Amino acid sequence: NSFSLFFLNMRSMAANFSALNDYLSVIDLQCPVYGFAETWLKQENEKLYTLKNYKSTGSIRRERVGVGL
Repeated sequence: NSFSLFFLNMRSMAANFSALNDYLSVIDLQCPVYGFAETWLKQENEKLYTLKNYKSTGSIRRERVGVGL
């Protein structure tokens, strides 16, 4: 048995969602889990960026807009 996972630092889901879909269609990879960091999504737009046939769940910062080191 095997388990596959795809993880990507998006650096803005809104700006890169089209490129993500293009990339996923080219590599033709079927994973049970896709993970994304630095999506920079907000509560009002998080439902606009979902992958077909996948359930989306996540955690959105509601009080702060970013954190530096």
